[in-house]
Amino acid sequence: MDVIILGWREWVALPQLGVAAVKAKVDSGARTSALHVESIEESERDGGTWLRFVVLTGRRKAAPIVCEAAAIDTPSKNVCISSPPTAVYAVDVEISSSACISSPR
Repeated sequence: MDVIILGWREWVALPQLGVAAVKAKVDSGARTSALHVESIEESERDGGTWLRFVVLTGRRKAAPIVCEAAAIDTPSKNVCISSPPTAVYAVDVEISSSACISSPR
């Protein structure tokens, strides 16, 4: 098995969302990760909840990326303590390390 060494902050790709590179804080002991998104819209499709949201990658001069994914958890179960309170959704996507993508400058 190949071992990939990750630092605290890495460029990662989210191919299922069409995100080629986004800066991520890595916590190897966590079961889940968080992604800050904007403009979340909920809709019903195929008997489930789908989310449409915007990802700001942090790359210089990069356009925001509009993404869609099926929700795997409901916002009523997860609430971020902020002012005002913010709903937290969960989606299941694969992540690729920076070892698999080119430098995002």
